[in-house]
Amino acid sequence: MTLYFVSAGLMPSPLVNPLLAIFVVLFVGLVLSNTFEGDLIELCLYASFAALYFGLYSCLFFNQGVAGFQFVCFLHLSSFGTDFMLGVDGISMVFLLLTLFIFPFCFLAARSVSPTNIRQFCGYLLAMEILLVLTFTTMDLFYFYVFFESLLIPMFILIGV
Repeated sequence: MTLYFVSAGLMPSPLVNPLLAIFVVLFVGLVLSNTFEGDLIELCLYASFAALYFGLYSCLFFNQGVAGFQFVCFLHLSSFGTDFMLGVDGISMVFLLLTLFIFPFCFLAARSVSPTNIRQFCGYLLAMEILLVLTFTTMDLFYFYVFFESLLIPMFILIGV
């Protein structure tokens, strides 16, 4: 398994890839939401705001004069014989920012959920945010299909429960 980054050119070096940082922050928030004993909505809100921060950071350093994808993260999975690539272009950057902007409001609205179901509700919302971010940033049509279809699972659970 090999991980490559393609530099954006304008981006400073402390943050190598904001798309990967968004995914990692949301994934850590999802893992912590299953083990956290405090105010779960506040934890998920912090994770969602951190992802929004990295999304705004990537928008700030997004070069509109360059055609094609930027902030490309290339993961070569040699055991599966496939490649997994993340990147954004102009359209997917808009959808990514819209996703990252709307989910903190979803967590603020989660205060009305009953305390017995709050752990599952926040977990499914974070899973939906992760899958939406992966859907809008993947560069492969197969992975787009997989992430989009797997997004329906937590959505149906949230609607049904």
